[in-house]
Formats: sequence, C-alpha cells, structure tokens
Amino acid sequence: MPGLIVIEPFGGLGNRMRVIVSAIALSKSLGKDLKVIWKTGEDLKCSFNRLFEPINNVNIVQENVGTIYSSFNKSWIKRKTIQAINLLNGFNLVVHEQDHSIVFADDATARKILQTYTNVYIRSCEHFYLADNDWTVFAPIQQLRIVIDDLIQNFKPNIVGVHIRRTDNYKSIQVSSLDKFIELLNDHSIKQCFLATDDPLVLHELSSRIADNRLIIYSKEFTRSTEKGVQDALIELFCLANCSKIYGSYWSSYSEVASYLQNKELIIVGSRPDIAG
Repeated sequence: MPGLIVIEPFGGLGNRMRVIVSAIALSKSLGKDLKVIWKTGEDLKCSFNRLFEPINNVNIVQENVGTIYSSFNKSWIKRKTIQAINLLNGFNLVVHEQDHSIVFADDATARKILQTYTNVYIRSCEHFYLADNDWTVFAPIQQLRIVIDDLIQNFKPNIVGVHIRRTDNYKSIQVSSLDKFIELLNDHSIKQCFLATDDPLVLHELSSRIADNRLIIYSKEFTRSTEKGVQDALIELFCLANCSKIYGSYWSSYSEVASYLQNKELIIVGSRPDIAG
C-alpha cells in the first residue's frame, strides 16, 4: 500500500527545512511518494524555488488543499465526521502539530502507525523523524550560491560561526543573552568569526563593544516578510554551515539546521545543547 505523504511545513526557514528533511526520510522508509505544500505568508514570504534547486523525487507546490482536520479528535462522534471530510480531500490520516506526541513519539512508532494508511497529510514545524536524514538535498539556487561562495572564500580554516537569535524568540533572549555572546567574542583565541543575527540592534551593540576586525558580517535585509530578506537569511545559514563550529542560540531551529547542513559542532551559548524549537 505505498500511497502518498503530503507535508505542510510552516514557520521560519529552519523550521521548514527540518520538516522537509524529516518527510523525505519518512517517505523513503515507507515507500510512499512525497508532496510538499510550501505556503508563503507572514512567517516566510518567499517561494521554495527562489531559495533552493528542485529536490529529486519530491513534488513541491504552493497550492492549497481543502479544509482538513486532525484525525485525533478525542470525541468519537467528531472523529467519524472528520474522517469523512478528510477522505473527501483524499487523506486517510491527518496529523497536526498537536498530534506529534502520539504519532512521532519515536521513529519506530511513526513507521508502525503511518504504514497502515495510504494517504497521509502532516502539518508541522518540527524535526519529527530523525532516521537517515539527508541534509545535502538542500542546494541554494545559483544566484544565492554565488554570494555564499564569495563570502566563504574569505574564511580562515578555524573560523567560528555565531548565530544570535533575538526578535520574537523569548527563550533564546533569556538563555543565550547578548552579554554571554559578547563574552565569547572577547575571547581572543577566536581569530575570525562569521556573525549572523536577526536583529540590527545586536550589530549596533557589538560594534560599540567589540573593538577589532575579527567579525565577518553580511549586509542584509532584517526581515522575513520580503523575498530578499528570506534569501539573505539562507545565505547566512550556509555561511554558518561552512564554519569550523557554530555557537548558536537556545531554542533556535536556525542554529540547529546550520549545524546539520555540514555536520558541524553546535554549542548553545548559555545552555547545554538542548533540542531547539
């Protein structure tokens, strides 16, 4: 019963990338085709094909599906109605974010549950399937690759990457404080550093407190509500991935994904390297 997995990733760039890599591994494990619904909106205003080259054997579209509901409603009567609605849209099982603890408790549980359904719809921002993840599927389009290559040609062998997540990530701001990053950057054993942040005020603060030229900074748009802003975030992400190791922010999927892209060590500033959110 091969069938189809339709995945709807949401959230920022790091969230969506880890959802897609999870879905690719899961679909291969179950022998199902994979379709990705990449919606653009306030959380990310850029289409997939303006960021990445196509991924082999993955159909990536921007279409909407009909109204679908979680298959795990606690009411038996509602579940029967929901099942009928979802079937009209072509899905035997629908998994929403709140259902992950049931379906994706671990990889074996996910395979056991999902292999009994033909067509499955999953909406997620999580790294929900960890086995056999292949991060090499993400290749920036040539326009962005040229910028990345131009930046990393100036990297020394032991350059470190630093990602300072601010804006709406309260957990990151509290645990990975700016003072802790400044303390790190004032360590003169670090000879060169690529700095990525989503907050222009961080750059202003650092320029007044870090008095040397060890920092490499990419001039970018500080927003994900424009195509250029999201493309700039991708450029920084791949620059971080090309560093010898990464000092990242707590509860940041962006820090996490930067380390996964080329299997680099990730050190969470101010905390043990917990799983990011």
